[in-house]
Amino acid sequence: MASFRYKQVEAALAAALEIATEEMGAFRARLRHLRNLGLPRLPAPGSGRRIAYTEGQAFKMLIALELEDVGLAPRSAAAIADSIARSVPPPSNMSAVESEGDAHVAITPRSHKRWTALYTRAAFEEYLKVRPPVFSLLNLSICARTLDRALRKARTSE
Repeated sequence: MASFRYKQVEAALAAALEIATEEMGAFRARLRHLRNLGLPRLPAPGSGRRIAYTEGQAFKMLIALELEDVGLAPRSAAAIADSIARSVPPPSNMSAVESEGDAHVAITPRSHKRWTALYTRAAFEEYLKVRPPVFSLLNLSICARTLDRALRKARTSE
């Protein structure tokens, strides 16, 4: 399994979310806030020891940042992102569900079940028939592909 340094993950997330250079300070503060909320869960680095990030941890961070962008509070976004990432295929296996369309999750702001996985076009169409009046849709496959490209680029640019 590939591992990444924080600098690579930060650069990949910024690229995936198209963060402008002048917005990097605020973006770093958002990442720091997510870390303070426990996303991702990281071991203590210890003296002189670097922390290695996995693709899965970067994926959780990207999901949380996307959820914040649609209006969820950071604490809710972190909890939902962690739950989603634990329940869906790993980002590198996202192609396994692409045979019938991209994998999506629908996030409902006021429901006891905050998100619903929609792995096929049929599941998505069925969800639309009974959907709540308000929901946000996150395309996990696009997130995974975008993050994968950005992580590869961040790794090779150093």
